[in-house]
Amino acid sequence: MKKTKLLVTLAALSVVGFSSIGIEAIQVKGDDVTLSGLNLEDIYNLGDYIYVGKDATLSSGNKNVKVVSSYLTYPSGINTSSSSYKLDSYGKYKLVLLGEEGVQFEKEFSVYQDMYSFNGDKSSVSYGALNKNFSSSGYGYGLKLSMSEGDTFTYASPINLFESKYQKLIAWNVIDLEENPTIHQISVRFTDAYDPNNYFTITNNKGSWFYENYICASYNGGRTAGLVSDDAGNIIVDGVNYKINSLGGAAITGNSKASNNYNNISYFLDSSNPEKLKIYADNDNSREHVLVTEFNNSGIYESTFPGFKNGLAFVTLSVSGFNGVEKAPIEIAEISGIKGDDLVPMDYYKDENAPLIDISSKEKANIMGGVELKLPEAKAFDDTGLKGDVKCSVYYAYDSSLRRMIGVRNGAFTPDQLGVYTLVYEASDVYGNVTKKRVDLNVSTFGQSGIDFKLTPLENLKAGATIQFNNYEATSLNNDCVVEAEVIFPSGEKKVFSSLDLVKLETSGTYKVNYKYKDSFYSGEVSYSFEVSENNSAAFENNNVALPHYFMKNSTYSLDIPKAYTYGKDGAKQDEIDAFARFDDGEYTPIDYRNVSVTGSRNVQFKFVPKTNPTSFIESEKIDIIDTGFDGKKVDLTKYFVGDFAGKNELDSEGKNAEFVRYQSKVNGNGSLEFINKLLFSSFNFNFKTTGFGKLNITFTSIYDENVQIKIGLTGGTATVNGKTLSTSQNCNNTGASVFYSSSISTLNVAGASFELDNPFENDFFLLKIESEGLTTSSYIDISRVGNQPFRSNSTRDRVAPMASASFPNTIGHIGDVVTLSRPNVADVLTPVSDANIKLNAIKNVAGDITNLKDKNTGKVITNITDYSSDYEIELDEYGSYVFIYSIVDGVGNAISGDLRSMTSVLDLEAPQFVSSFDTLTIEANVDSDLLKVEAKDNMTPSSSLEIYHLIFNDKGTLVASVENGKKVTISNKGNYVVYVTCQDEEGNVAYGQYTLIVK
Repeated sequence: MKKTKLLVTLAALSVVGFSSIGIEAIQVKGDDVTLSGLNLEDIYNLGDYIYVGKDATLSSGNKNVKVVSSYLTYPSGINTSSSSYKLDSYGKYKLVLLGEEGVQFEKEFSVYQDMYSFNGDKSSVSYGALNKNFSSSGYGYGLKLSMSEGDTFTYASPINLFESKYQKLIAWNVIDLEENPTIHQISVRFTDAYDPNNYFTITNNKGSWFYENYICASYNGGRTAGLVSDDAGNIIVDGVNYKINSLGGAAITGNSKASNNYNNISYFLDSSNPEKLKIYADNDNSREHVLVTEFNNSGIYESTFPGFKNGLAFVTLSVSGFNGVEKAPIEIAEISGIKGDDLVPMDYYKDENAPLIDISSKEKANIMGGVELKLPEAKAFDDTGLKGDVKCSVYYAYDSSLRRMIGVRNGAFTPDQLGVYTLVYEASDVYGNVTKKRVDLNVSTFGQSGIDFKLTPLENLKAGATIQFNNYEATSLNNDCVVEAEVIFPSGEKKVFSSLDLVKLETSGTYKVNYKYKDSFYSGEVSYSFEVSENNSAAFENNNVALPHYFMKNSTYSLDIPKAYTYGKDGAKQDEIDAFARFDDGEYTPIDYRNVSVTGSRNVQFKFVPKTNPTSFIESEKIDIIDTGFDGKKVDLTKYFVGDFAGKNELDSEGKNAEFVRYQSKVNGNGSLEFINKLLFSSFNFNFKTTGFGKLNITFTSIYDENVQIKIGLTGGTATVNGKTLSTSQNCNNTGASVFYSSSISTLNVAGASFELDNPFENDFFLLKIESEGLTTSSYIDISRVGNQPFRSNSTRDRVAPMASASFPNTIGHIGDVVTLSRPNVADVLTPVSDANIKLNAIKNVAGDITNLKDKNTGKVITNITDYSSDYEIELDEYGSYVFIYSIVDGVGNAISGDLRSMTSVLDLEAPQFVSSFDTLTIEANVDSDLLKVEAKDNMTPSSSLEIYHLIFNDKGTLVASVENGKKVTISNKGNYVVYVTCQDEEGNVAYGQYTLIVK
């Protein structure tokens, strides 16, 4: 790299032996002009000076004149007149020298970035042979850095992170084979070439010993994390469970003094899913390959990484945490595919990348003649720096001989002729790279406005109505008009809606609406108000009663019905519901819809009526009642599927009851069978074997919305789920197959084929139906499991607990939070569960003091609650543990073992307190010694669970060792050390202490 130099006129330097050099002008005014008395070069270094002395002369023909003035155009476009100029920015400059008698001389030159550079002046870079392990991996030569603590190495040429979906970012190592690492932290940052505030950083943390080597990553200054696989971890990446490694990141083997091996490290970027970039690391000697992190995984990071504009990024490497050394010896074998001779140090990085221009409109569009048009906004981006703002010129008939420029005033112009107007946007960077981008706008008609907006007033509305703010027609020339309705409710609350949003008008009064409309070129707004009257006649919030397709004789159900409300100036008020049932075509009789006993034999029909408005009601269709032989104790498993098959019990080859129940086809051709009870998708499992079946179709249908389905097809050796087909490893026609869902990894497994699938079913409930083609009366299906219930021939007892899931509050809460408890999702394969058998208890544990919780709104104590007609709200008002327990029993008394429970811990924000004093401690060098035994207490965490560490720093501020409380340490160098003590409780609160350690 070039050394910085100071440039002055050659006459001033002639006293030390320099001679004058004439340079021919690159650009001249008038005759050819030459310059003497001043040496100008084509390339300078940042920080150089140019002095224009009095002895600088210009020659034109036989005329020699003195330079009387000058000005310099900087890369930014600013002109400065002086006799001395500091070159303080990268880019292209132009120096203009003005002589007597109008003679003028111009010279363009550039200041380039060094390809390799450092923040400080004590670090260096060279090219040479790399360590033996790099060499054995195919990296014979590369960069060799000698870096001062805290310094940063920069590679000036941006790399393309999206060149491939999986690529190596960098291969590097620190040349250190000491047992105790001398360099503790090496960070590599990748910064968006067009946005310096957008970056991600991969950091290698080294502990007190060579085998303590951890890698973590962060983005945009947020949380730093590195993962370790853990079956109990709550972070899921590609179906594998992980947790954040509290030791400092993903563990990978470092350099080994014992084996004299350098375990060189490479970082990789997986961008196959641009929304969730993954970082991997490996080392070439130990052959380890570990996942470091996944960006935008909500289990790891709270913020969102937006990704890079076009993939170009700058690479920097920083070092810190030195221990006993002045310089960090770093080797770099590859930077994003650049390796070997391509890494040989060169003087400059010459930027040839032109800027990017983003324009807020389409490249071709229609505009209205006679209407003022504001120029679409444009923004430019460049990796080294822009020269001024984006410029826009407007032309008419740009591509013809009749081209003419159109005047623009205050960023707008008015087209006054039919035809095409062209907007030419231009952006330059500091090196003179230019980008032009054009927008062609066609005028085919004249009018008064660019958007024709017509509004239809909303009238005769009552509170409780659900509407859309789509009561308008907006005609745009390019069909790209966007309309937002800013609504001010009677309460004064303001919200913004699109035309697709469903908005419930829960209060009566005056609503004010401001419609704001715009497209790429035009905008406007229209305001008006409308009145909403009270609605004192209770109405259901919807007409959707979630009923199964069948009811089971002698069973008890709770019906999930919509709520009914009246609406006034204070909003919605819930009304009571009267429910009625009629069995076997009899008369309607009152029932408790939360606890309905099915007493009929053939069918049942329901009717629901708001107490204050008998004219509004919901009436169901007739629903068949199935006799499964249930008498409160016994069941008949051959009756649980209905349709074109008859169930029967079978014996196996040894004469024992078969481990399945057989359903025999009663038809030839196409046939189906349907399970009579609702099931839970989150814990679904279905095991079966078919004989004599053609194509098999299995359909899961939401109990709330029959349009929400999962459709499974099995034929030959393939399975199809919602249109996606995969090969199977199980054959339902021979050895049998299974269908099961894993909610932890959102995967549906069909006959061995795994389909990634989110649970689509409201409240987890669905109904099961099986269909087949090509049946004969000899065809049958043997079913051995449905959900958590085994199906065995001649089994008459239900000994299996219900299945249940619930939406519990977050496991971590804060003082003042309000959490909501609702009915859990419960299904039993054989004997339905009513709300009477679902009991909710909520308790609070504060330092061992246990109390029952109350509903925030009603004050009702939440003990053995079975009424779920309304939700329950609980305020977290103290530090402690809040435990929510659902005790669930099915129709024959089988209970869920351990209940369905969850706990919310209110975050403790108080740091622990030290109870021991911090006195100066003296130990001997090279002797395994005890440190101070530190004791602490905390308001929530037991003392035995507090994590206490001693961080030992030398007189240079370098971390020498990190020692767990109660463990010994050996320090080889004599001197005075500062020991910082950290004490962390289970909530992450940290207390700090300090003492002096003297090593003799």
